Amino acid sequence: MGEPGTPDLFGLLPGCTLWIEAKSTRGVMTPEQVAFREECRRLKIPHVVARSVDDIMPYLRAAREGKST
Repeated sequence: MGEPGTPDLFGLLPGCTLWIEAKSTRGVMTPEQVAFREECRRLKIPHVVARSVDDIMPYLRAAREGKST
């Protein structure tokens, strides 16, 4: 079990780590999860709230093409 707010998954992409918070279509992030996301944004670390695999695909495509998101 991780620390409160730590995303459910992470992906190791070339040059970075992608943090993935998995949510259902009606799922809501906790205040701790929101704080983690905001810290990622501040540090320019990729973080996505994924309600489907389609939400993650832009990050995977960018990694494959050697671009950042």
